[in-house]
Amino acid sequence: MPEPTDADLARLRELVPEADPAWISKAGEVPLLEMPAATFAWDERMIYFANTGVFGGELWLEVCAVDLPARKDIDPREIDWCIPAAYPGAPEIERLGWKIGWGEGWSDSKPVLRARFGAAFRDFFADAARAEKLAIATAGEKTASLLVQIERNVDDFGELR
Repeated sequence: MPEPTDADLARLRELVPEADPAWISKAGEVPLLEMPAATFAWDERMIYFANTGVFGGELWLEVCAVDLPARKDIDPREIDWCIPAAYPGAPEIERLGWKIGWGEGWSDSKPVLRARFGAAFRDFFADAARAEKLAIATAGEKTASLLVQIERNVDDFGELR
């Protein structure tokens, strides 16, 4: 996978919203991001997983979801784990996202959150890496999704301090 160029990162910054430090929640024992529903709408029917990358001093997070009720109607032979690849004609966000570690996941998954996290989040993600856990939730909801696959990238981002 090629590294993103400075021009790629500049374009990604135009396409991907910057995270708000107000999302950091001190409630609970697991590092938690509580986001407005317009940013992330948690759904109990979904399972979530994350792809991350650390480039340009920022952690780039893509959270994807799989709709479990819809999956029961799909032939299991049609579901596959996909490795990202930039191909001609792919949407710009997919072609650029591939360079920062996004796009890997189940063939029936879809991105539900893409955000970039700057210096204000370094301590938060260092805590998440130590805990090997990160939860995401819709603000005001009583349930969160636990992302237990905290990748090396998250630990690397926490060490940028």
